[in-house]
Amino acid sequence: MKKIGSCHCGSIEIKSNYAPMLINQCNCTSCRKLYSVLSVTGIFSQEEIEVSGEIKKYTYNGGSGGNIELFFCPNCSTKAYYSVEVIEGLAIIPIGTLDDSTKHEPDIEIFTNSKLDWLSDNGCTAERFEEAAVMERIEKVILSLSEREL
Repeated sequence: MKKIGSCHCGSIEIKSNYAPMLINQCNCTSCRKLYSVLSVTGIFSQEEIEVSGEIKKYTYNGGSGGNIELFFCPNCSTKAYYSVEVIEGLAIIPIGTLDDSTKHEPDIEIFTNSKLDWLSDNGCTAERFEEAAVMERIEKVILSLSEREL
């Protein structure tokens, strides 16, 4: 596996041989508190990534109604990845931790009903949903499996 990202202090390394299945932008109020504005993440299978270094875990209830386990660096507090109860087996990695973060633009945007009025995009986002869009995201992840890039 090759290194694809890390935390701010470098204590945690994220490795994978794959590109994200989907890039997701979330505007929910939980993400706004956790990430200070919004969350843009890449979705991987947990089997496709390897995370090394000491990690702490924080569990909370997400907008979809299920628990979210957030894994972060105890030194610099960078969010390394999280997993969601409603779609088991996925590792959701904040784009900012990826070494090539400027290459990733959102495919889908959720919780637009909570989006800050002054946030806009450059037209790259193909679909937007007012709420969690769990089924729509699952469908997109399944469809992307045939088009994966190494």
